[in-house]
Amino acid sequence: MKKSLLNAINNISSTEELNAAIDLIKIKQKQLRAITSAAKRATFAPGDHVVINSRKGRMAGIVSRVKRTKAVVDIDSVLFNVPLSIMEAA
Repeated sequence: MKKSLLNAINNISSTEELNAAIDLIKIKQKQLRAITSAAKRATFAPGDHVVINSRKGRMAGIVSRVKRTKAVVDIDSVLFNVPLSIMEAA
Protein backbone atom coordinates (compact mmCIF):
# COMPACT_ATOMS: atom_id res chain seq x y z
CA MET A 1 0.00 0.00 0.00
CA LYS A 2 1.29 3.45 -0.80
CA LYS A 3 2.49 5.49 2.11
CA SER A 4 0.57 8.62 1.02
CA LEU A 5 -2.70 6.66 0.92
CA LEU A 6 -2.04 5.25 4.36
CA ASN A 7 -1.27 8.74 5.70
CA ALA A 8 -4.49 10.12 4.15
CA ILE A 9 -6.53 7.40 5.85
CA ASN A 10 -4.81 8.03 9.18
CA ASN A 11 -5.65 11.76 8.91
CA ILE A 12 -9.40 11.09 8.86
CA SER A 13 -10.73 12.57 12.06
CA SER A 14 -14.52 12.32 11.87
CA THR A 15 -17.24 9.93 10.87
CA GLU A 16 -18.40 12.31 8.14
CA GLU A 17 -14.96 12.33 6.53
CA LEU A 18 -14.80 8.53 6.78
CA ASN A 19 -18.23 8.14 5.15
CA ALA A 20 -17.20 10.50 2.33
CA ALA A 21 -14.03 8.48 1.74
CA ILE A 22 -16.02 5.23 1.69
CA ASP A 23 -18.47 6.70 -0.85
CA LEU A 24 -15.59 7.77 -3.10
CA ILE A 25 -14.01 4.31 -2.88
CA LYS A 26 -17.33 2.67 -3.80
CA ILE A 27 -17.69 4.97 -6.82
CA LYS A 28 -14.16 4.13 -7.99
CA GLN A 29 -14.81 0.41 -7.50
CA LYS A 30 -17.95 0.67 -9.62
CA GLN A 31 -16.01 2.46 -12.38
CA LEU A 32 -13.27 -0.19 -12.40
CA ARG A 33 -15.82 -3.01 -12.56
CA ALA A 34 -17.59 -1.29 -15.47
CA ILE A 35 -14.31 -0.95 -17.39
CA THR A 36 -13.45 -4.62 -16.78
CA SER A 37 -16.92 -5.76 -17.79
CA ALA A 38 -16.85 -3.64 -20.98
CA ALA A 39 -13.49 -5.11 -21.94
CA LYS A 40 -14.74 -8.67 -21.39
CA ARG A 41 -18.00 -7.92 -23.23
CA ALA A 42 -16.02 -6.68 -26.25
CA THR A 43 -14.00 -9.92 -26.45
CA PHE A 44 -16.99 -12.26 -26.75
CA ALA A 45 -19.55 -12.50 -29.55
CA PRO A 46 -22.33 -14.97 -30.34
CA GLY A 47 -20.89 -18.13 -31.84
CA ASP A 48 -17.58 -17.95 -29.98
CA HIS A 49 -16.30 -21.11 -28.32
CA VAL A 50 -15.54 -20.47 -24.64
CA VAL A 51 -14.30 -22.29 -21.57
CA ILE A 52 -16.02 -21.64 -18.25
CA ASN A 53 -14.08 -22.01 -14.99
CA SER A 54 -16.75 -22.84 -12.43
CA ARG A 55 -16.93 -24.66 -9.13
CA LYS A 56 -17.90 -27.77 -11.07
CA GLY A 57 -14.67 -27.59 -13.08
CA ARG A 58 -13.88 -26.45 -16.61
CA MET A 59 -16.73 -26.67 -19.11
CA ALA A 60 -16.74 -25.80 -22.81
CA GLY A 61 -19.61 -24.12 -24.58
CA ILE A 62 -20.72 -21.74 -27.31
CA VAL A 63 -21.87 -18.17 -26.65
CA SER A 64 -25.49 -17.62 -27.72
CA ARG A 65 -25.93 -14.05 -26.51
CA VAL A 66 -23.82 -11.46 -24.71
CA LYS A 67 -25.58 -9.33 -22.09
CA ARG A 68 -24.27 -6.51 -19.91
CA THR A 69 -22.49 -8.59 -17.27
CA LYS A 70 -23.34 -12.15 -18.32
CA ALA A 71 -23.54 -14.25 -21.44
CA VAL A 72 -25.95 -16.99 -22.40
CA VAL A 73 -23.79 -20.04 -23.12
CA ASP A 74 -24.93 -23.30 -24.70
CA ILE A 75 -23.27 -26.18 -22.83
CA ASP A 76 -24.38 -29.62 -24.00
CA SER A 77 -27.64 -28.18 -25.46
CA VAL A 78 -28.52 -26.46 -22.16
CA LEU A 79 -28.47 -22.65 -21.91
CA PHE A 80 -26.74 -21.11 -18.90
CA ASN A 81 -26.35 -17.48 -17.77
CA VAL A 82 -22.61 -17.24 -17.16
CA PRO A 83 -20.79 -14.24 -15.67
CA LEU A 84 -18.28 -12.79 -18.13
CA SER A 85 -15.63 -12.80 -15.41
CA ILE A 86 -15.35 -16.61 -15.37
CA MET A 87 -15.28 -17.07 -19.16
CA GLU A 88 -12.19 -17.53 -21.34
CA ALA A 89 -11.88 -17.83 -25.10
CA ALA A 90 -11.32 -21.44 -26.17
